Amino acid sequence: MLIILLVFFAGIFIGHIFKKNQKMIRNSEKFVSFSVFLLLILLGVMVGKNDKIVSSISVIGFKALVITLFAMLFSVIFAYIFYKTNSYDK
Repeated sequence: MLIILLVFFAGIFIGHIFKKNQKMIRNSEKFVSFSVFLLLILLGVMVGKNDKIVSSISVIGFKALVITLFAMLFSVIFAYIFYKTNSYDK
C-alpha cells in the first residue's frame, strides 16, 4: 500500500511540475485512455477464461442489478428525507 501511495504522490508532484506543458498533458491523457482500455480488455480476457464466472454470469448480473436498484432507491429516500428535514425556504 505504501508503494501505491508513493507512486500516486510522485504522479501528483510530476503533474504539478509539468502543468504548463500542454503537449505533455495531451499526450498523457491519450496514454491514460489507452491504458484503461488495455486493462479492460485484459480484465475481459481473464473473466472469459474463468469457466466458473462465465457459467454464473446471469446470477452475477441479477445480483448487480438488485444492488444497483436498492442503492438508487435508498439514495432517493435519504435525499428526500434530508430535503424535508433541512428547510431551504427563505
